[in-house]
Amino acid sequence: WCLVLALLQLLLITPPSRTGAAPETYHACLVASRVLGGMSDGVLVLLFASLTDVADGAALPVLFGRVGLVFGCAFTLGPLTAA
Repeated sequence: WCLVLALLQLLLITPPSRTGAAPETYHACLVASRVLGGMSDGVLVLLFASLTDVADGAALPVLFGRVGLVFGCAFTLGPLTAA
């Protein structure tokens, strides 16, 4: 339930005072959003480890560059498409 509230609050981008949520609910949602962010960071580490296991040494810089390109485009174009 807290995860759903955290996602809704992130999507709506409203401060907790306007939503009428209790401070305890706000802190629980904050913790849930931090857990979700930590899990997504773990996926990135797993991606780099998988690339290192599968690819040969000469292709690693190219593959790591492509991953960086995708993340750079996502961080740049993501907020633009959401706005």
